[in-house]
Amino acid sequence: MLGASHRRPQPRQWGRPSTRPRAQCIRHVPAQLRPHVREREQHNAPRDAHVQAADGFPRRPDVSAAGYGADVTETHGDDRRFPPALADLARVGVDYADGEGIDFEPYDAFSSADETAHWLRQWTGNPELDGDAYRLFGQDGTGGTAALWYARPGRPLAEQPVVFLGSEGERGVIAGNLSDFLWVLADGVGPMEVVLFRDTGPRPTTTPPADLAARHATTPRRPAATVVTEAQAEFPDFSEHIDALCR
Repeated sequence: MLGASHRRPQPRQWGRPSTRPRAQCIRHVPAQLRPHVREREQHNAPRDAHVQAADGFPRRPDVSAAGYGADVTETHGDDRRFPPALADLARVGVDYADGEGIDFEPYDAFSSADETAHWLRQWTGNPELDGDAYRLFGQDGTGGTAALWYARPGRPLAEQPVVFLGSEGERGVIAGNLSDFLWVLADGVGPMEVVLFRDTGPRPTTTPPADLAARHATTPRRPAATVVTEAQAEFPDFSEHIDALCR
């Protein structure tokens, strides 16, 4: 947790050198594939053919007891119906406050299937992935991406965990479901703050995230630190699984 008077470093912009060690699997994502520079109407582009290949998460029977594993490679179709909570979040926005607020830009629609596949292939260097297990819905200023991850087979999209994959190989589970993610934002922190800075607040925040969570959340309010700890305990091998995708 960062003190209220501590100013977080400004997020690194694409093309500038970073002093952080890079994960071996991360690839620089070309500008045309980064969500913050592409045309928003591409989100609704039709998928020409459904890829019946790896869905972005390997079959791992050894972790099936944790609630994900053997069945998580099932095809989830092209369901990109945007949850009302995320649509509302995109409408009200998140205040960056010149680096003192939340570094998170919500999308107004999920990335298309093709965009998601390209993003995951570039991130991992693995051309065999189709990204079907992910629904990208926002990013930070460096290009790190937040997504809903189909890790609970047969459960609704809003009940899937929220994960973050950073622009320099960082990764982590943020919340166990969309409702809990809204409470994380209500505590004044976003995916990048949680994963890069281990900052779980609470931090001063503007009214919209808290009001939005109160309107849409279906789980009781808990501190962001509790939400993150519970989610990471439920999915402790997320980082290892991502490593297994990399080439």
